[in-house]
Amino acid sequence: MPSSTSRRNLRHFNQLFQTDRFAPFSPPTLMPLPGTDYPLSAIKAPQTLIIYGRNDWFVPQTGVDKLKKDLPDRSVFNFTALSKPLANHIDPLIGKTLAPETNSLVFGFLERNDAN
Repeated sequence: MPSSTSRRNLRHFNQLFQTDRFAPFSPPTLMPLPGTDYPLSAIKAPQTLIIYGRNDWFVPQTGVDKLKKDLPDRSVFNFTALSKPLANHIDPLIGKTLAPETNSLVFGFLERNDAN
């Protein structure tokens, strides 16, 4: 099972939800400053696999769509929805049927991109 997390992580998650911005943690007395968002356009990875569940309460479909839009060259990123419509955020890690599916997607991606 997943382990515990820190109070700072929970505060950061709350900031991400409240501001709808992908930004670094700001102390509780401050909100993230404009222009401090993580620059997704600076990502230079030749290939990236992003696996998501369509019933994810933590990163809903709107968040996945925003990530797709904000990445620099969407053609090099592989977005893959899990097969189960009710898959959520933790299912790829510990779900009885989705953990093997996730592993298969990751291994297949690594094999296809081994030359890079």
